[in-house]
Amino acid sequence: MSFHEMVPPDPKRLYRNCEDRMLAGVCAGLSDYLGWDRTLVRGAFVLGTIFFAPFFIMSYVIMWMIMPKRPKMLFRDQGEKTFWQSVNTRPGGTVGDLARKFRDLDTRLAGMERRVTTPNFDLEREFKNLGA
Repeated sequence: MSFHEMVPPDPKRLYRNCEDRMLAGVCAGLSDYLGWDRTLVRGAFVLGTIFFAPFFIMSYVIMWMIMPKRPKMLFRDQGEKTFWQSVNTRPGGTVGDLARKFRDLDTRLAGMERRVTTPNFDLEREFKNLGA
């Protein structure tokens, strides 16, 4: 058992995507991590290899050896995958989105609490129970 198999999967980590790979999954993994189109990342790699072959080939081989394979069930659904990609690409915006969601949830919860704690709540519930 390797070290990467013992550590639980981290959705913020850079993985090789061996399911959608062309060679070793490095470009597919980069595109998943950054939320970019795979064709764009692969095209940039090919262009870079044409102009700077030794650097790009060496860096690809090093990334191939260093990056672990992506676990099978890293994300439950597409929404979770989109969320973690936004955390990787724009962490400040993600924190703002979460703060807005919690503020909305807090407002809704305060409204429910006001409704339940009013003196009329028990009376209305008793009238509903009489009709049922």
